[in-house]
Amino acid sequence: MSEYKAETEIEKERDELEKTVIDNLMKNGFTVFMVSDSTACFTIYARHPSSTLLIKVIYMLRGITEEQLYELKRISQFLGGTPIIISKFLNKNQEMEDELVYLKFGLPVVTITTFLSYLNRINAPLVIHHRGSFYVQLDGKIIRNIRKEKKLSMGHLASMIGVSRRSVYEYERETTSASIETAQELEKHLEAALIKPLPLFSWEFEFEKKEEFENIDLKGINEEIFDLLSKIGISDQFWPSKSPMDALTDNQPKKEKEKIDQTMLLYVTEKKTSKTLNEAKKIGNLGRAVLKKTMIITGFEPEEACIEGVPAFTITELLGLKSPEEIFRAWIKRRQEGIKGSDFRVEDE
Repeated sequence: MSEYKAETEIEKERDELEKTVIDNLMKNGFTVFMVSDSTACFTIYARHPSSTLLIKVIYMLRGITEEQLYELKRISQFLGGTPIIISKFLNKNQEMEDELVYLKFGLPVVTITTFLSYLNRINAPLVIHHRGSFYVQLDGKIIRNIRKEKKLSMGHLASMIGVSRRSVYEYERETTSASIETAQELEKHLEAALIKPLPLFSWEFEFEKKEEFENIDLKGINEEIFDLLSKIGISDQFWPSKSPMDALTDNQPKKEKEKIDQTMLLYVTEKKTSKTLNEAKKIGNLGRAVLKKTMIITGFEPEEACIEGVPAFTITELLGLKSPEEIFRAWIKRRQEGIKGSDFRVEDE
């Protein structure tokens, strides 16, 4: 098989995996938004009253970059979701195993079988695979209660299972995982089941901003808008290189009464092209799926106040707004009225 044909087959299988995920999410009552660009940091957004997921489906885990994972984490924070990666192979020589949660820069990676088993409430994974070792999460409350019932100090229990007193302390607080061998020793001495199912749809991950992945390669109109929003006072901006939106912004209002969700998804278009309406429709659909506000910023004068239902502003109009609160209220005014005005300066009430 030629290299081109092999790549074609891989893409086809990835698409089939993605379709299976989407079909099962919808059967379980999720609202689903699919990202058409397979190179984006996430390819499926899924929302349910119990869970919000940002899913990246990739055939081979080795093919995902640190930058993509950083963007996945960052966008998950903006949208309040849990990032999950579904893959088939770790690399070209190693297929992933079912019923395990692999870690990649702190994010959970599972097979399609493991994901569907969790989604359909058949079985939850118990074991984490990381850097060649296997770990489990323990029920700290049960450990603490039984240890006290048996009148064991932390130090005594630690010596019984061959770990430090600090480790027992961390197990009880559930701030660290344990090796399978340690978990088995604990269960033997405490005579109880201690291993907890892994919370795949509410996975907690650490995040630290990295300047090398923050708003890289900004140029032209994007750089102009970034500088403009910064001067206005938008407290947080993220311009990803591979996502269905050009930027995400958020701001923490100064007034207590205005503390409402001000997260906004931006689509930037310098010129009106054949793609403008299609991209506007995509950002509008995404905004409705994620329950966030969307805005289009243009380098041309739009014919209407909204493009495909998304409020549109020119850079010149944004120059007339002096604070994040003014932007927010101008957005509400344009969205409600649907009428394009020449001056959207909103005076403080």
